Formats: sequence, C-alpha cells, structure tokens
Amino acid sequence: MEKITSIQAVAREIPLAVDFPTSYDFRDKRVGKRITHHVFVRIAMGNLTGMGEGTELDRFTGGTSRTMQEIIESQFAPLLIGLTLEEALVKFRSSVMAYPHNPGAKLGVEMALYDLWGKQRAIPLYELLGGRMRKQVPLCAHIGALPVEQAIEQARLHLSKGFASLKLKADGDIAKDIERIGAILEIMPPQGKLRVDANQGWINFNRTGQVLRAVGYSSKLEYIEQPVLRERAEEMRKISDTFGIPVFADEAIETPRHAMHLLEAGLVDGLCIKLAKCGSLLDGALIAQIAALHHVPVTPVCAYATSFGATAELHLAAVAPLLSSGAELAPRMLSQDPGLPKLQLKPTVPVPERPGVGVEIEFDPS
Repeated sequence: MEKITSIQAVAREIPLAVDFPTSYDFRDKRVGKRITHHVFVRIAMGNLTGMGEGTELDRFTGGTSRTMQEIIESQFAPLLIGLTLEEALVKFRSSVMAYPHNPGAKLGVEMALYDLWGKQRAIPLYELLGGRMRKQVPLCAHIGALPVEQAIEQARLHLSKGFASLKLKADGDIAKDIERIGAILEIMPPQGKLRVDANQGWINFNRTGQVLRAVGYSSKLEYIEQPVLRERAEEMRKISDTFGIPVFADEAIETPRHAMHLLEAGLVDGLCIKLAKCGSLLDGALIAQIAALHHVPVTPVCAYATSFGATAELHLAAVAPLLSSGAELAPRMLSQDPGLPKLQLKPTVPVPERPGVGVEIEFDPS
C-alpha cells in the first residue's frame, strides 16, 4: 500500500482587509489591523496530495503561525511519515490529538489527512464526516463594533444583497452597544435575524442585563453570543431565562467535553463551533451531533480562515443536524486568500462535490 512520503508546513501571517473592532484589542501596531495566523500543510502519498489549513487565535489558543509550523515539523510529521493513510488516521487520533494545546497545528494536519482520504476514495469531505444534511448552507454576514452610522451602512448593504442573517459585534461599551443594536434591529426586515457577539465583553449578568433591558425583546434577535466571561457560564442560563433571548456559547466551548458539560447542565441554547479551538474536523462534527442530541442548534464559525479552511467548515455545516440561521464563513475579511476557488459571501452557498475539501491552495513552500 502507498505510504506518506512527506509532510510540509508553511507559516503565514495575513492582515485583515477590513476594520472589524470587537471587545478585544487585537490590532497589530505594525499594520494597524489584526494579524491572522495560518499554517498550510501538504501531505504527499504516491501521486496524491492532501492539503490542510490550521489557524490560531493567538490571544485564545496561544499559538502563532510559527509555533504551528514548528510543532508540525518537529513533532507531528515524524509520527506520520512512512505510514499508510489508514495508519496515519489512527496515529493522529491516538497520538497527535493527545498532545496538549496546539489546536491549529492539529487541525492543519488532520484536514490534510482528510483531504487526502477524500481524494483517495473520490468522495467529498462531508461524506467522511457522516454525510450531509443539506446541499446548500445559509451564511451570516458580519458587522464589526463600528460607529453606529457605519454599522447601519454595512447592515443595509448586506440586506440589499439578500442576507437574512446578520452578526453584530459588541465592544463592551454599554451605551454604544445599546445604540448600535437598537439601530440595526430597527432596519432588519420582519423575518430577519440578528445575532450579537459580545465576546465576553459584558462581563456578567448585571452588565448584560443593562443592555438587554434597554434593547428589549425582539423576535429578530436570534441570540446573544458569549455575553459573560467563560468562567461565568452558569449566568448564561440566567440571562436566557430572564430576558427570553437565546444565549450561545463561544469562548466557553472548545472540545466535545465542554459541549457535553454545557448542554448536560442546561446552561446554553446553542453552540458556536470553531475548528481553530477544537483542533479537529471530527471533533467539530461530534460537537454538532452532541448538540443535536440535546435539541440545540450550532453555528460553525471559521476563525479568519482562507477559502480553504472556510470551505472545510462549510462541509461541517453541511453535516450538522441542527443549524442556526447561518454559518459564519468570511475569508473575504482577509487581505490575502490563497484558496482556489474563492468561497463567495452569499446568502446561501453550495457544498462542493469535488473529492476532499474541494479547494486547492496556492502553496509556496519557501
């Protein structure tokens, strides 16, 4: 049987192309914008090549482009080179996933293995993750915590393009958040859905309550995402029960184990799945299944991935039994995107039928 002959990893930093303020200050002083961290992985086996992308959220998961490249080259690649694909898939779960931390590096390697597996079997990635539930995936358009007039302008632009689902960032300034949320809700169509992501910026129940009392209940408000600090997870249920607005976890969930805890305890109404945090396509699909067992939806979120990583997450959205009003896949926010073909930001996008991820990477090993 064919065996893996080489594994290459290329680190790359990519600045955002857009101004996207949140409750965190991530701007790099060198460029005045957030720098996103990527590693692109290529695994060769015979005449086949599997490609993968890992991303790290440096302030959350602790890694960078360089740390991902280093651990792949020094630790993960030696474990897998010389193995058959089947042996490598088993070794990945038993050994690579046992390493602490480094979710971006793990994801890049696993994604390349699954891309290779799909190409070997001539089937798309979603088949390897359990089979798709939908051929088209609805997407959500993003708006940063911008000055209210700019936020309104962006919202109108997205709505004019047919988006029914919008995501609005909050920055933790209570008065400005109230104004921004109210203004966007006012222009949303009757069937439109707005989700608000506080990124822990409202800290606790009391501060969250100030916002939600002022905003009031609206059927257009789909959910509030991680309004409180992750260690205050029990307050998310109190928020939902008090104000009648669903609450989704983001920072409070990384692995399937976290999903089980939050859902068994009844603390949240939904989960955001970020492969950059759980470090595995298979674990992402498992989180979606765990959520479905508890009758709650999920929102797959690509953490600033290029069109390659975002398309892999598109396959994940296709297999999720219960999906929110839209997945969050936005490679257009990057100033550079080596994925081909580019994933378009449209109200709905088709899931690729090509083998593997269905996207290639302009790969430069230098």
